[in-house]
Amino acid sequence: MKPLPAILAILAIFVSSIFVDAQQQPPKWTLTTADFQTKQVDLASIDDAGVHVVDQSGTPPRLVKWDELVLLDRALETKSASGKFVISLLGGEQLHGEPVKLTGEALTWKSSSVGDIDLPLKQISKITRAGAATSLNDEPKRTEDVVQLANGDSVRGIVSDIAGDQITVQVSGTPTPVPLGSVAAVLFASTGAARPVAGERALRVKISDDSVITAPAVATEADQLVLKLKSGGTRKVPLSAVAGIEQLNGPVSWLSSRQPSENVQTPFLETTRPAKMDRTIAGKPIRFGDRTVARGIGVVPYSKITWPVSGDYQTFRTQYAIDGTAPYADVTVRIRLDGNVVHEKQHVTAGELSPVILVPLKSAKTITLEVDFGDNYGVQDKLDWIEPALVKGSGVAAAPIAPATAPTTAP
Repeated sequence: MKPLPAILAILAIFVSSIFVDAQQQPPKWTLTTADFQTKQVDLASIDDAGVHVVDQSGTPPRLVKWDELVLLDRALETKSASGKFVISLLGGEQLHGEPVKLTGEALTWKSSSVGDIDLPLKQISKITRAGAATSLNDEPKRTEDVVQLANGDSVRGIVSDIAGDQITVQVSGTPTPVPLGSVAAVLFASTGAARPVAGERALRVKISDDSVITAPAVATEADQLVLKLKSGGTRKVPLSAVAGIEQLNGPVSWLSSRQPSENVQTPFLETTRPAKMDRTIAGKPIRFGDRTVARGIGVVPYSKITWPVSGDYQTFRTQYAIDGTAPYADVTVRIRLDGNVVHEKQHVTAGELSPVILVPLKSAKTITLEVDFGDNYGVQDKLDWIEPALVKGSGVAAAPIAPATAPTTAP
């Protein structure tokens, strides 16, 4: 018989091995399908047919076709990126890394996730130093490029060159070099628009360093995710670093993932508080009751956000609720198609979740979500649009996140 200390040592090693194994197990994926249902799955593979998933251990993979897939995501620990800057594109993409050179109408960007990639200059919204705050006003219609320096000064003009360790700005026709090391942020003039994705498959891939890149197609290859870029090239990302794959124009298209054509916030007295995509206005996850939702828009009145609508989608679907339990919150909610009100609910207060609102889009060209002041002049008024989405089909099969607690007007 082994002595007690030896037995305890063996037991400690056994428990430790179980703990390490649990720590090394990757988190399960959450699969969201066109009926707005979610399920925990393991990912087997991805190919041209769709996504192959395993529902429970020991069962064969099943195919989720592309026309059924909305989102595949999982909770990964965010890893710090090696790049000094973050570049943001108009369509919602962002990549950590550093600028390499500006050639014609394209900027070569060295990404810490996908390597060197050429980005159209007209699609670039801004470059910010990683982890640094910026005081630049992110207005939607900028008429010139703005370079903010770390000391708070700004240089305004046209960015004409980025190479080596400096940015060159044309200021009244005079080239002005700015050391890259002194740059806190660059906002580019609003000369472009987000590239449309209607009619094309577009898959937005989120990486664990918070980089986000869109590709027309993706596939798995061993332990890699292969991104097939629109330019014709490919990039490989370790599958272990992929936090999410969202189909932007599949059976469901979240409004929070689409570029609005208008985004207005007019406060009653306070400073402007722009809408936040997939977060509350305070920047926290959107919750109602005991459920957290991944897709939504946090706003304060007066808020007006408009998106173009393509004929690929037949129905708009959403729910909404006051964020939190603020007792004085009171707002009016409206949904407009081509400027015409198709849904309105006055005196939306805390604690009530709207039923699922389904609005047939018919031939509408735009949809607008509007939140107006109620009786209390903006006191505690914070509203969350919950899972606002364009849906192919009627959207009737889509389930609400919870029973409604109060009636609302029909669309």
